[in-house]
Amino acid sequence: MTTEGYVSDAVSSGYLSEEECGERARISKSVAPMSPTEEPVVLYRKFAGTEAPAPWIMDVEDEIPTLHELMAKAPSSLGFSLELKFGTPEDFPGGKKVDPARMVMELRATLAVCKSHPKRRVAFSTFDPDAATHMRTLQGLYPVMFITNCQPGQEDARRCSVEAAIKTALDADLVGLVIRADVLRNDPLVPQRVRASGLMLGSYGVPNSDLDLVERQVDLGVGYLCTDDVPAVARLMSARSTTRNAVLIGAR
Repeated sequence: MTTEGYVSDAVSSGYLSEEECGERARISKSVAPMSPTEEPVVLYRKFAGTEAPAPWIMDVEDEIPTLHELMAKAPSSLGFSLELKFGTPEDFPGGKKVDPARMVMELRATLAVCKSHPKRRVAFSTFDPDAATHMRTLQGLYPVMFITNCQPGQEDARRCSVEAAIKTALDADLVGLVIRADVLRNDPLVPQRVRASGLMLGSYGVPNSDLDLVERQVDLGVGYLCTDDVPAVARLMSARSTTRNAVLIGAR
């Protein structure tokens, strides 16, 4: 039985072991056969109800499509919201950070793919303020937004508060911010402060499955919603005149 993208098994208390996942990968008929000397790669994922990441394998395996393939085959009316993922300082024990030269190289590669599909609508966002700044410096065609949880105590001060996020976005000439939804829920004046600075405002996080909270956010001027429940939020927005101003993004 497959649930939430992983294979459950009663013998292994709901999850296949690493060895079982590897064996399934080895004998899968939907991918290229593995040679006797190849070692299967087992992906791990943190599932709801588990304290530690567990092996993750699909019943049907397939290749991961490239960004170019997705843009070439997706309906022309579909826009792409691309999160530029780089590790934060908290992800690197000992203070190791992403090499700036490599970051710029990867951003240029992503940008080249997007520009090869000139009719495709694209927006970039990232938790890394340096990545946001670099992408904005590299181009002015696609909007760039800084994602932040505004959590005090982080190593990078730009990620610790709403005020710091606003300054970072303005200094880098970004189009806006994507702030964790519970920050907006706990302080309803945040949207006003962000919008008063001339920035677009979006939100993300588990609370965005709460339709009442989503509706309050839209009333406050939030125009970009990252949610796990796109169909429900889309139905809610379809009855509102503000629908044309709200962008719905499926959570990762």
